[in-house]
Amino acid sequence: MGPMVQQMQSACDRCGGQGKSFRTKKQREVLEVHVQMGASDGHKITCREKADEHPDAEPGDVHFVIQEQSHSDFKRKGCDLFVERKISLVEALCGFELE
Repeated sequence: MGPMVQQMQSACDRCGGQGKSFRTKKQREVLEVHVQMGASDGHKITCREKADEHPDAEPGDVHFVIQEQSHSDFKRKGCDLFVERKISLVEALCGFELE
């Protein structure tokens, strides 16, 4: 008798019989965000297509939300910064450098 060949079919352990298998790789990327002068509290900055990527899917967007922090010297009114200082009449008339 000659050699005998046997064939068997079974579901793939990796993809569970769905027919697709892929590996993900964790990768860090540094995003530089340019914040425009006068950006208000709660302003959103979006980096398009920088989020997780998967086959058969479009990459997502990354959203940054600006959170304004209070400062001991400067106060914000709209797009302007104000500082409150007591100055003499001579400084007001002749000018001075703020330290």
